Amino acid sequence: MSSRGYYNLLPLLLAVRRLRRRLNVDIKLVAAGPILNDYIKRIIESFRDELIYLGLLDVKDVVILLSACDVGVVPRIDDPIYDYSLPIKFYEYVATGLPVIVMANRRSELEVLGDGKQVRSYIHVEDAVEATMIAWRKSTNAFEVYNVASEDWMTVDEVADEVIKAVGLSDVRKIYRPVLHGVGWPGDVKRVALRIDKLKALGFKPSMGSREAVRATAKKLVEELVHNGLAGRASPARQGHCHAERAKEAMRSERDVENY
Repeated sequence: MSSRGYYNLLPLLLAVRRLRRRLNVDIKLVAAGPILNDYIKRIIESFRDELIYLGLLDVKDVVILLSACDVGVVPRIDDPIYDYSLPIKFYEYVATGLPVIVMANRRSELEVLGDGKQVRSYIHVEDAVEATMIAWRKSTNAFEVYNVASEDWMTVDEVADEVIKAVGLSDVRKIYRPVLHGVGWPGDVKRVALRIDKLKALGFKPSMGSREAVRATAKKLVEELVHNGLAGRASPARQGHCHAERAKEAMRSERDVENY
């Protein structure tokens, strides 16, 4: 993880210390990045048994480091300014297949752009591909315009409800951020419900309505997150302790090859 100041290192290091003492396990937190202030410097000096600090790393070294770890951690500070942020390191963890522990937002809020009453016609990606292929095969003119959509619609608020259900959350308070006449941003359209008669005349019929498409997509995304370990299921290669020394040795070997 990073040593930058907007991460709350102290509680995490105290937890690591407690685990080491109570369970007698060899667990360490590995951090990299600049030392931005004296506070970070004091933390590094005070937790030498619990922390391995690697300093600034090249991007390629970050990949090598993460491949040697068992879990990625994002311990953000409790500040509203970071409530809706998602650090780059989260995507780095996911890309390398690491399970991820993120500090929960104790407010359990979901930001909805607009007043939630915007109407949209949603189509599943498989139906969109099928519609495109039908139009390509059956259109006789060099250029045609078709509306590609489902035959019904739902509100943005209903989409939020489906996503909340898909990820298994409850008691989530939705925070609406409307602008102008209730849209999500300047230039947004309040209602998008398309007629697809022209495409249907070619034989296209969507297999899912808007709600089914949103539900299926949310379910698929959750399944992919679980598969990548975000639900705490580490792959066999990830099991065991995090060997930062192995990562450092790998980085040294990489540099030796480049300098050869």
